[in-house]
Parts: sequence; C-alpha cells; structure tokens
Amino acid sequence: MLHRVAEAALRSPNVCCGMEVVEIAAQNTPEFGERRIFRADSPVFIRGDKEGDKDPHILFNDPRANDYLTRTLRHKLDKAGLSHLSETAKVSFDRTYRAPKTRLIHIKDNFYKKASVCP
Repeated sequence: MLHRVAEAALRSPNVCCGMEVVEIAAQNTPEFGERRIFRADSPVFIRGDKEGDKDPHILFNDPRANDYLTRTLRHKLDKAGLSHLSETAKVSFDRTYRAPKTRLIHIKDNFYKKASVCP
C-alpha cells in the first residue's frame, strides 16, 4: 500500500498553495515511549453530557475532563475500525503545564463558550 501512495504522490506532486512533493523516503517508526504530548493549534472544547435543558462544557481543570477526552478518543478509534487500540487508549490534559488558560470560542451567531488552551 505504501508503494501505491508514493507512486500517486509522485505522479501528481502538487499539494496546494504552491507546495509540491519532491521526495518520499520510508523511515522506521520513531520510539515515542509511553508519554506523548500533543499541543493543539486551537482551544479544546469538551461538551459534557446533557442534563435536562443544560448543555454543560468541561474545562481543563474539571476532574471529569480527562474521562471525557478519553471517551471521545475511544469512540473515534472504534468508528475508524481500530477497536483493538481503544481499550488501552488514554488521553489527558498535562497537569504540569505552567500556563493553562481558557478562551472564548465562537460557536454560532452570538453564541460563545469557554474552551481550554492547555496541552
């Protein structure tokens, strides 16, 4: 399969905005270890379970935040056909990060919610 992807990329090298594929080289998968840090380019918005008319959102400092993140990741892995990975998958905010904060994000019209800015 890798061979077919490489052939297609070289056959049609234009990506977008003037970028193009010049070279493709296979590499071994790097050893990441047990802990990986992902820094999101945008705030992380976590929607909690609806409680009647309330539509709660969860921030990084909420004790339930990591459970919601993990549940969402596992659901997406299952949907992608990667159920064998979902049982051990875990994601959490970095509690040692020195400058966690929140930011208002625009959902629609004049509707804003707080979201977490924290790895």
